[in-house]
Amino acid sequence: MGYSPAEIDTWEPYQFAAAWKGWQAANLPAKGPGAPSDEEFRAAVERGIS
Repeated sequence: MGYSPAEIDTWEPYQFAAAWKGWQAANLPAKGPGAPSDEEFRAAVERGIS
């Protein structure tokens, strides 16, 4: 997250939780690409891409 351990040691638990939640929102996708639909899969197989 970019904070030193000494800095984090001075925080209250709610401050760390807020920083962690913000880091997750900025760095992790909310939803991945997911699986292809049946039609997309069949089209990829026909093109020779699996």
